[in-house]
Amino acid sequence: MEGRELVARTRQEVNDAEMQEKFIELIETILVYKFSKLSREDIAAMLRLDDLKQTRVYRDALEEGRQEGKLETVPLLLKAGLTVEQIAEQLQLDLAAVQQVAERGSEPKLKEN
Repeated sequence: MEGRELVARTRQEVNDAEMQEKFIELIETILVYKFSKLSREDIAAMLRLDDLKQTRVYRDALEEGRQEGKLETVPLLLKAGLTVEQIAEQLQLDLAAVQQVAERGSEPKLKEN
């Protein structure tokens, strides 16, 4: 059975809106992992979803990307003279995550011979 058929059946057969959303999110999650090489647009077209951006899978992936992007700026902010605490506060990141990135960035690099 195709993904869009599962979504359509879920919309028809599950009356509870919250449960319906959970089932559709589960279907989307399975398809995202099964077809990892497809773009968001391809998956949306496959499922005939009006707005993939409203799905939890999309929102979670977007938030994860934002967090990773912020963590990539930590070494630059340290070089600019900010403290780990200031960086965590300004970027609204977990202090432990910022400290971990700072420690990795300060480790000496091995020279290649």
